[in-house]
Amino acid sequence: MKWVIAFLFFFCSQAFANALMIDFGDSVSLGYTKEAIVALHGTTISLRHDQRDDGSMRNDGCMSTMIANMQDALSGHQFNTIILNAGIHDIQQEISKFGCGQTSISDYAAYADMAISIASQHAKHVVVSDTPPIQVGALAGVDANTQELYNEVLHQKARKYGAWIWSPDWEGQRISNVHFTFHGYILLGRQLADCLVGITHGLEQGGCHH
Repeated sequence: MKWVIAFLFFFCSQAFANALMIDFGDSVSLGYTKEAIVALHGTTISLRHDQRDDGSMRNDGCMSTMIANMQDALSGHQFNTIILNAGIHDIQQEISKFGCGQTSISDYAAYADMAISIASQHAKHVVVSDTPPIQVGALAGVDANTQELYNEVLHQKARKYGAWIWSPDWEGQRISNVHFTFHGYILLGRQLADCLVGITHGLEQGGCHH
């Protein structure tokens, strides 16, 4: 009888130890989330990216389209942590499959508020990711470092809801490009993994802070 009780205790403790986490974001987040999943292997953290109906990872585009995908994916579900990343497609000027045309700072602030509010209803912790550096020539018609303006309002909304902010070292970014090298994505994934492990213990690490 004792071994049955011990087994049930172990089984339940392992079940509750698993921290279910989901990431919503653009193509940059697709790259580093894959590497974070690899880095988290062997931990109690189960991480996945937002998915299409066929199970493939979904590019959530700009902040407004990400919100629509969040409402669909999160309905009826709870997570330990939700990670949000939208900014590149809000900053780019052209309208494309994932780009919405340049979102004004005021609209971006309103969308960020909505996204964090929704995520907060479905998770114990919410993490918002900075938009990576916009280099000269990376996005047509967009000035270098425009992301700083968007990150500033994102931080304001994160602090309003007590969300975590992920400001990693953006090492390994391609020249005049918003994307990263293979090694760059590995480095980002390791930082995100470190951040998520820290969150489960209330620690600021891996670029995560309040």
